[in-house]
Amino acid sequence: MCAGALAFRYALFVALLAYFTAPTTCALAAAEEEWQLGIQTGGASIWVGDRERSGMLLGVESQRGLNDSWALRAGFEANWFPGDVSTPSSFVGANLSAGGTYTLDVLRWLPFAELNLVGMGTAGGSSDSRLDMGAQVAVGADYLLNRRYSIGLLAKYAYLAINAAGSDVHTGTPQLATLSLRLSYRLF
Repeated sequence: MCAGALAFRYALFVALLAYFTAPTTCALAAAEEEWQLGIQTGGASIWVGDRERSGMLLGVESQRGLNDSWALRAGFEANWFPGDVSTPSSFVGANLSAGGTYTLDVLRWLPFAELNLVGMGTAGGSSDSRLDMGAQVAVGADYLLNRRYSIGLLAKYAYLAINAAGSDVHTGTPQLATLSLRLSYRLF
């Protein structure tokens, strides 16, 4: 590669980086007493014992800022896991989660970590319904498009150790992992 092309690419990269990370005239940051509403979509995988299924998710969530770093959150996700060769029927899952979020404020980027309590119910497939509860951890980052909107990537892992319904269906401890794209709106 010629030195001129390499220098041009480097200059373009630096210009784009400066544009997307430069401070703006309005404050773009996490704020205390701020409500945030979000929608998300992505992929999900669930493991129960030695069985694994992949599917998709749709979710909504709300956060209430306690200060610049901490927020309380609640969310709902609906999961759909299509059938496969070994289990031809599909099943659905729905989970509710509540917990806390810690956010770092780095100009327009907001990396965060969450710790939640989660309950998940599943129905369909070749078995009865099941209700499990456990803990969920999540990491991600939001990019502030402007003062009101952000887009982010979110990865979650839930370990559902408590079989709340006492069902013996699908013996084993369910684990759920998701990766989703989130669009959020901030209310002030």
